[in-house]
Amino acid sequence: MAGFTLLELLVVLVLMGLMLALALSAGPPRSPALVLRAATDELATALARARAEAITTDRPASFLLRLSPPAWRVGAGRLHPLPPALALRLTTAAGAPSRRGTAGIVFAADGSATGGSLRLALAGQRARLTVDWLTGGIRIHRLRIHNGR
Repeated sequence: MAGFTLLELLVVLVLMGLMLALALSAGPPRSPALVLRAATDELATALARARAEAITTDRPASFLLRLSPPAWRVGAGRLHPLPPALALRLTTAAGAPSRRGTAGIVFAADGSATGGSLRLALAGQRARLTVDWLTGGIRIHRLRIHNGR
C-alpha cells in the first residue's frame, strides 16, 4: 500500500503551522515613511485634541511631549508612546515651561496657543508640525524625503 500514515501527516501539518506562525509573527515590513507619517498624524491629532479641550472647557489645556523615549500626552491624561527610533525636536515660544526632557504647548480657552514647531525625523525621512500662536492652528509640513539613492 502506498500512502502516508496519520502520524506523518500530523507532523507535516505541525511543521507547516510553525512556519506560518513564524512568518506572521515577523509582521509586514514597515516603511520609515509610513511610520513617520503615522506619528506625524498622531501628534497633529493630539495637538488638535488639546486645543479642542481648551475651547470646550474654557480653561487652558496643555500638550506635553517627552523627547526620549518619545511619548506625548494631553493634560494629565495617559502617556502615549511613539516609535523609539523617532527623533523629535520641539521649539516653543520663549518662556514656555520646559522640564528635563519634556516640553509642551499650552492652548488658551480662546483657541490661541504658546505656539511652536515640532520636527520629526526617522531614517532620513522628515516632517514638521507648526502651531500658530495667534489662532492655535496646526499645520503639517511634509519635508523632502531622503531615500539614500
